Amino acid sequence: MKKVVFSLICSILVTISFADCAKYTKKQIQIDSKLQAVKVNNTFSGQACVASDNLILYRGDNRATSEIFKDGFKLKETSKQALANIKMESEWKDMLGVGSGGFTDNGISTALSENTAKTYTTNCTYIIDSKGLTPISVEATVNHYENKSNDLGDEILFIKDIPNTRIIGCKPKNGSSVIKNPSYNGNFK
Repeated sequence: MKKVVFSLICSILVTISFADCAKYTKKQIQIDSKLQAVKVNNTFSGQACVASDNLILYRGDNRATSEIFKDGFKLKETSKQALANIKMESEWKDMLGVGSGGFTDNGISTALSENTAKTYTTNCTYIIDSKGLTPISVEATVNHYENKSNDLGDEILFIKDIPNTRIIGCKPKNGSSVIKNPSYNGNFK
């Protein structure tokens, strides 16, 4: 029942219009996407629609559960270098995929929808508590810059590591029960 309600709420949120990245709240699911400065590196902050940090997000990953539960999700070295070299708004927009439909391979991508995340793995779909992580709504940001539709989309991007303490657990692709992460220290159970 909870999964059905969650999926329904996400579907509703994805199709809601927003004016300059407005605020949406429904129980514990909240997308508070205001265009605001995001610290990208030591010398540059870019504008982005930042989702609230109390979301449950999903990420498909093929690595061993023990590795993810131990290390979390780390930015690739190429992503760290790309983010460190951004000095202008135009470079920030390029990194987010403005002008190319929001495609980026810099950062750590997650999804609002478990079903979306499942398509990116043959192993497990991880459940992430976004508290304190500054999640960026990619589609909302790109759509704002491109003056396009008001679709909030499904992709939530992180431009810093997701520590193991924010990973609630995972669902194996061929299973239905959640494997709890012993390192998780948040409030969602």
